[in-house]
Amino acid sequence: MNSKMIWAAAIVAILVVGGAAAVLAINNSDDDDVASSNNMVGRLTVFGNANNDDYINSDDVDEIKAILAGEKEPVYFSCYKEYKGSVAKRSFADANADGTIDETDLQMVQDMVDRKEGMKIYFYDVDGVISSCTYPLTTAAVGYKSNYESLKIIGAVDTVRYICDQVGNDGSYHKWYSDFDNENTKCFGSRFTPDYEVMKDSPPSYILSGTRAWFDSNMESTVAPLGCDVVRLPFWEDNQSVPAVITLAT
Repeated sequence: MNSKMIWAAAIVAILVVGGAAAVLAINNSDDDDVASSNNMVGRLTVFGNANNDDYINSDDVDEIKAILAGEKEPVYFSCYKEYKGSVAKRSFADANADGTIDETDLQMVQDMVDRKEGMKIYFYDVDGVISSCTYPLTTAAVGYKSNYESLKIIGAVDTVRYICDQVGNDGSYHKWYSDFDNENTKCFGSRFTPDYEVMKDSPPSYILSGTRAWFDSNMESTVAPLGCDVVRLPFWEDNQSVPAVITLAT
């Protein structure tokens, strides 16, 4: 995604999705409130964004080289290795999120810059958990209005294959998001308790969802046999929607 598209997405996200997000600053809030502490630096919350800006590019490669040479210090923040699990300190320079910044991360970021397909990408999700997905994300299942808005912002309406019953079946959101309800999409029922069987024959690349507190905390393990990723980003949460849009778009 080019810089004009990213900035356009950010501006529209402020107006449409909600949350007057600025660049997130380091926050010294308690570790037991990682997800809402806004403790990252930068808005692209993908591991590999070593210089904490809005892009994955050659500057990140140079940043990791400088860190490995001892010329710069990495910036660390708190996150969870698993939902409500132990707290870990990580840096976005640690592309594979294993706790060590080394040559493996350098090569991984170069592969990201080169847009190597089939890579596992790690990101900081809505619950402050180190999550992952396979690049590129292609087809989607989506529920809730802010998620639909976000896909509109990044121009990905035609990638959606499964929609919730508030948009499908002439639901309460259909009048606003009727463009998602077409011959290429099927309804998976409630966004809170999706009917995963509907997706079984032709699973999407990923399910775009929100916090585990509201949206099936077991979703990852349930859809793993389908080869389907779960991407949980903070499209609804205050002050975090712009980072979510930038992260998804990238």
